[in-house]
Amino acid sequence: MRTPDGWEGWSGGEYTEIIAHEKIVSVLFYADENGKVEPADKNDVEVRDVVTFEDIGNGQTKLIFKRSHWDEGEDIGMIQILDKLAALLAELSGRA
Repeated sequence: MRTPDGWEGWSGGEYTEIIAHEKIVSVLFYADENGKVEPADKNDVEVRDVVTFEDIGNGQTKLIFKRSHWDEGEDIGMIQILDKLAALLAELSGRA
C-alpha cells in the first residue's frame, strides 16, 4: 500500500479456506517489502478476512466482506479496493 503522502505499508497473508463460488477465508500479517513477517509485537492481532458470495439472481452476486480486526484507515483502503474490483468486473462484463 502507498498513501498519498508517500507512506508505504507491506503485508502478506495465507488463504485458509476456499469454497468455489461461496467463500474465501484468509489471514493477514504485517511484513516488510520482501514479504518477511514483521516481529511478533507488530503481529499481536490476527486479522482474519471472510468473503462470502451470494447469488441474488439476474446474473448478480452479492459480496460480503467481514474482517476480524480493523486498524485506523483500513476502511478507506478497503473501499478503494472494492471500487477498483467493481470497475474491473464492469469492464470485463461489458457494462463499463
